[in-house]
Amino acid sequence: MWGRRRKLAQARVSVEEAMRTAEDAIEPLDRACGRLEELHREIRSFLGHGDGMPFFTGQTVLAQLWDALESSRRTLGIYARQRADIQHDLAHGIDFDGTARALELLAHWAEQAEHLTELADEPISAFTEVRNHLWELRFSLPPVRQRTYAALTEARNDLIAAGPAHPGRFALEAQLNALGDRLRDLDAGRVELVNDDDDVTRWYQEVEGQIAKVRDAMPRPSF
Repeated sequence: MWGRRRKLAQARVSVEEAMRTAEDAIEPLDRACGRLEELHREIRSFLGHGDGMPFFTGQTVLAQLWDALESSRRTLGIYARQRADIQHDLAHGIDFDGTARALELLAHWAEQAEHLTELADEPISAFTEVRNHLWELRFSLPPVRQRTYAALTEARNDLIAAGPAHPGRFALEAQLNALGDRLRDLDAGRVELVNDDDDVTRWYQEVEGQIAKVRDAMPRPSF
């Protein structure tokens, strides 16, 4: 009788030790989940301000990031529930079969924790690159955007100065209006970054170049 109780007490101690081991093993996954949450907040904060940041592509990235985050959360949730069940059994009496199941389950979590963390580390690396790119774009884009808008304003002023009788005036005006629409699309982030060569800053520069061509087609005052 006493020997059985002593063995059960030893088994309970083994379960408690296994719980601590599993907790230590799962902690990196918990940190990875926190990093995914942080990245989601940071990337979302860059978007939707009408300042040319790639909103459409950003929404796709956020959806992918959210999937990775939810996957990690579900895994942590399963672990938390199973750990809570074991704690409940320890507090309210656990038999030998219960300790055996608990030890097996906790050993599984300890063994799988590193692999689960690696699964979370891959999207963390990818989304960190996205976050860094958006951070750089936040500083490199404004001067190019402002210069492009200034060029559009100057081109419209030139067209007004050319007068209503200027040949091809309406075609030039239509071109400037189309370029203005393109700028509004870029401002709203209605663009898709498909590959590494896609660059929002370059697209603004392309619009600036097209505005310059329209201005070149306008007459210059003779002195």
